[in-house]
Amino acid sequence: MKFPGAAYSGHRTPHGGPTNARYADSQTALIFRSSPRNVMTSHTLQPVSLAERVDLIDVVRGFALFGVLLGNLVWITTDVVLTDTRQAQLATAQLDRMVKPFIVFFIDHKFYTLFSFLFGLGFAIQLTRAEDGGRPLAPTYARRVLILAIIGLVHITLLWYGDILVMYAVGGLGLLLVRRWNARVLLLLALTLALFARAAVGAYPLLTGHPPAAAASSAMQGDTERERRLAVYGSGSYRALSAENRSHYYGDIVSRGVGLFLFPQVFGRFLLGLYAGRRKWPYRTAELVPVMRRWLPWAAAIGAIGNGLALAVEHWQQTGMLGRDSYWAHVAAVVEEAGILAMAFTYLAALALLFHHSARGRQRLGHLAPVGRMALTNYLTHSVLFLVLFSGVGFGLYGEVGPAWCVVLSIVIFAVQMIFSRWWLTRYRFGPAEWIWRTLTYGELQPMRATGHVPTA
Repeated sequence: MKFPGAAYSGHRTPHGGPTNARYADSQTALIFRSSPRNVMTSHTLQPVSLAERVDLIDVVRGFALFGVLLGNLVWITTDVVLTDTRQAQLATAQLDRMVKPFIVFFIDHKFYTLFSFLFGLGFAIQLTRAEDGGRPLAPTYARRVLILAIIGLVHITLLWYGDILVMYAVGGLGLLLVRRWNARVLLLLALTLALFARAAVGAYPLLTGHPPAAAASSAMQGDTERERRLAVYGSGSYRALSAENRSHYYGDIVSRGVGLFLFPQVFGRFLLGLYAGRRKWPYRTAELVPVMRRWLPWAAAIGAIGNGLALAVEHWQQTGMLGRDSYWAHVAAVVEEAGILAMAFTYLAALALLFHHSARGRQRLGHLAPVGRMALTNYLTHSVLFLVLFSGVGFGLYGEVGPAWCVVLSIVIFAVQMIFSRWWLTRYRFGPAEWIWRTLTYGELQPMRATGHVPTA
């Protein structure tokens, strides 16, 4: 299993149209369409209306979706099924050797970090709406994440093992438990989990002398295992593929202990989003522009150091200069995690600064907003495309595609999703998956027809 857009270097582990001119002319000066106080007055929670959506969040979510797509494509077509020998035999092998470090440095883990941050931020916004309206959040939100877990389980069984939704659902329940905690405590816990979880789980066997329960998850899969999975996914029946999906997910998360550090990492990112929401940062981005501009160079520098170290550690481990269970590899993991967080902040701050720089900047970034509004639909669509393009029940391209082709495929797929998402949202309020999720959450059919414009920045 793999979280969207994530593949630790040296630790290949699992781990989501044009702006309407008439609308843009009247709204580009607005960051958000309403303050958190402008909420419905009914006694039960309802889906967020178009007037209450946070435009910049949709833009960032759409941007993150591209990184998720590219990171996952590289992971499933290379790390899971290709041995070094098979990778060297690809027609694009020389180009792949240049593209892969680029993916590790700029893509891996940064975009699932953004998604996880936005998940926690969305929870904080929902919490604010509920408190301002005097309505309980827990029952509705618990139903929301329970349904998300069910969607995730169906996703794993029918489409793809690299699901993140189940873990998001479990983490969402955790947010309910800590929603009243002191903000400083939340921030301290968030940074502790995000920075130290991987290092702590990896170093525990060394410090205690116990057998390394998670060692298999942190090492590259053996050639035999890759060849077996290539046979199953590349030419097996749909029944065999579905069984392998369940086995792969359970084997990584439970048997190999990957969940021991991945869940704390994800939850730590949730808490960072919750902290930002508690501080009302989504509603103060224009005010925070000077702060983001001041911190951006520092974040970029830390990101470069941390991700540069990730590349170096991977090279040292491949050449035998550093053992995969070495003490220094676990120390380096803390610096790598800091680099991941810093790089994700760099992307987030850069988008916010561009958003506030000019009306033209907002208009251009607005192309990403429809994709972000339909993030769940588009994320699940990725899995359908993975099944059709690469598996034996489709075109059977497993073993034929390397990182270079993944970049091309990601650009094409995402461009189509941008066009389709805009087209869809001119006609409907929600994406198909979002409509199902909301309908089941609120226990009544949600109106689907759009109100006349594309809700972009």
